Amino acid sequence: MAMLTLQLIENSLQSLDGFYLWKDTDSEYLGISPQFARLLGYQTSKQIIGARDESLAWAEFAEQAVHDDQIALHQGGFQGIEYARFSHQSEMIPFLVSKHRFSDGSGVHQGIFAQATPLEEVTFPTLKQRQLSQREQQCLQLFLQGKTCREIGDVLCLSHRTTEKYLASLKLKFNVGNKAALVSKAIQEGYLTNVTDTIN
Repeated sequence: MAMLTLQLIENSLQSLDGFYLWKDTDSEYLGISPQFARLLGYQTSKQIIGARDESLAWAEFAEQAVHDDQIALHQGGFQGIEYARFSHQSEMIPFLVSKHRFSDGSGVHQGIFAQATPLEEVTFPTLKQRQLSQREQQCLQLFLQGKTCREIGDVLCLSHRTTEKYLASLKLKFNVGNKAALVSKAIQEGYLTNVTDTIN
């Protein structure tokens, strides 16, 4: 019966339109919707099935993804932001992820089922006054000066990954999907100030 249920879930995933995945209790991919696989740079779902996050292009985010999987397994569900990449050199893609535990007929946990939505497609209420931390303000000012994440990290003594997380947070707070839209919206809202005042 369990094999029939697993096969049914796998067949369902292949026919779903959207971004879905399915992992076992050890966070090994058992299935992923074709649309999601293509978004992540793979031609077919089969290229991801059997893999674990640490062996894929977004390996640097694997520890967080596995941690979130375990929360879903032990608490029944998880919702939060996770990241992926097309390749090791590409920009990270933030996703709003909802993970849910699934069990067999006898109540034994079999793994997690997740739905992911790219943050650029998630709508949030407009914030009249954006509550930016001091570090977010510093990063924003440097983005507005045209600096890359790596350059900002050098100026602020932050890792490239930490700077990317600040960028993702800023895009979320400004409700935009990319750096160009962030810069445009921030300038329109009057966030361009004297960089040295903000950084010092």
